Amino acid sequence: MKQFLFLFFILFSCTKFSDVKENISGGHFISPHPLEINSAENVAWNVGKQKLEVLSKGVLVIFTLPQFESDHLKELITKYRFDSWLFSIIQDRGGSQRRIQNFYIPFSYRDSSRMKQAKRSGFYLMYASIYPDPRYQHEKCPVQNHDKFIEEVEIEKSFEPESFRHINLGLTNQTFNGVVEKAHYSQNKVNGGFSLIGKYHIQIALYNSQSNTVLSNFITFPEYVHVKKEQSKIISGCENFEPNFPEDSREKKVEKFKFGH
Repeated sequence: MKQFLFLFFILFSCTKFSDVKENISGGHFISPHPLEINSAENVAWNVGKQKLEVLSKGVLVIFTLPQFESDHLKELITKYRFDSWLFSIIQDRGGSQRRIQNFYIPFSYRDSSRMKQAKRSGFYLMYASIYPDPRYQHEKCPVQNHDKFIEEVEIEKSFEPESFRHINLGLTNQTFNGVVEKAHYSQNKVNGGFSLIGKYHIQIALYNSQSNTVLSNFITFPEYVHVKKEQSKIISGCENFEPNFPEDSREKKVEKFKFGH
C-alpha cells in the first residue's frame, strides 16, 4: 500500500550539498542541507463488520536527510570514523519531552570511489494498541479497545535560531545511552502510546554504529509533526471483540521491524 512506501529514490536534478568548513581548532563545522520534514499523513484503518467506518493506525512521517559532496564525506569519515546518521524521535506533550525511538542510517560505498547516501528516511508513528502485533491491523474490528481517529495533524515550523542547526565534529565522542535500531527502506515502527496527541521532533547526529558512539552534537529539524486533535469513536458491532489468533502465537512478542540491509 502506498502509505507504507518510503520514497527512497535518487534525484537526478541539481542537489544542494551541506556546507563543510574547518574551524581554527582543527575540527569541522557543517551547515546541513537539506533538512526538512516532507510529509506527515494519517494512516487510515477501515473497520467494522462492513469496513465502512474509519479509525487511525498512526501517522506516517517522511523527511529529507542532509547531503555531502562525495570528497567531503570521504574526508570526514576518514578523520572522524562515523559510519551513519543517528536519528531520534522526541515526543513533546505539554512541555514534557522524552526520546521514544532511535534509528541509524548507514553510509556505504557505491563503488571504490563514491559514497552512497540515503536521501530520505521516515518513521511510522503507531498507536500502542496497534504496535505490538501487525496482524491486528488486518482485523475487521479494533483490538485492545483502540478507538482513535486522528482529525488533525500538521507540520509546523519551530522557532529555534539557525545557529542551533549547525553540526560540529571534533568536539564530541561519547557512548549513546539508548537502544538504536538499524533503519530499513520500508517502515520504522515507533510506539507513540495510546494517544498520539503531541509534538514530534526529529534530532540527528553523526554516529559510529560499531562502537555505539555519537561523534557530533545533535541538531533538531526546523519543523516538527504536531498531532493536534484525535476523536474517540464507537464502532458498532465490535463490542467485546477478540482477535482469532492461535493461542501459542498470541503469547509471543512480535519482533520490531528493523531498517537496513
